Amino acid sequence: AAWLRLGVSTPDDFQAAAPGMYEHAGDLLRQMLRGYMNEWLDSGFKADVETPSSRSLPIDGTAYRVVRKFLRENPPTLNMPTNGGVFGIFTMSSYPTSGIDDICATATREAARLFTEFMDSELRWSLALCRKCDRYYIRKKVNSIYKRGAFCRDHQSTDGAQRRTKEKRESAKDSLYQMAANQFGRRIVNDSTWHTDKTLKIEIAGFLKKKIDSGQKILDNVPLHSIYRRGLTEKWVSNAKNYIAIQRIAEEMYAKR
Repeated sequence: AAWLRLGVSTPDDFQAAAPGMYEHAGDLLRQMLRGYMNEWLDSGFKADVETPSSRSLPIDGTAYRVVRKFLRENPPTLNMPTNGGVFGIFTMSSYPTSGIDDICATATREAARLFTEFMDSELRWSLALCRKCDRYYIRKKVNSIYKRGAFCRDHQSTDGAQRRTKEKRESAKDSLYQMAANQFGRRIVNDSTWHTDKTLKIEIAGFLKKKIDSGQKILDNVPLHSIYRRGLTEKWVSNAKNYIAIQRIAEEMYAKR
């Protein structure tokens, strides 16, 4: 899959063109090939969930039209070796190198050829594009469902660590919301403007800080102070997301009584 990493094919006569024209054509080829590849890979997504086995080029998409046009202009010749196994060979004319227009046309055709051959290979199912570094890589499992999309080996552990950290923070917040509602629920439900009461907010923050400092733990036996190392203040209680969550829990608690 070297051509996938480089995104370029370079026959001798194509490479013999003037360096500037060759570089321009190479950039064009890479851009076009990546566009076709990404259109194919995107077809396996629904929201952020990726299912490689569901990939299918849209009929009205650019990549599908490119493959159909290439096959019409370069129909494969079928052949069979003496030990069996029929296969097709694309017959193409030589690469013109007389000017920039010809070289760009060759790059365009090369992109179409490479993508067509890619679509005839098993790589079309195992190829993936890392969401972090935008690099292509090969997956071993193609029948799985990837709820957060694709991550290469270098970024799988990073993504997992970030996800676990986020989950711990959310769990810690939920625990603090519950503690505040348990302790101050009645005062909260009896006063809809409680979150503007500076004295009450300081009292709630002080109560939660003691819980954090005491080594109170959340899910997976994680101590709160490992997440809230600096504790918290009344500003935390004043945050709309936090006081709305506390109030919702308090209202649910007292609605059941």
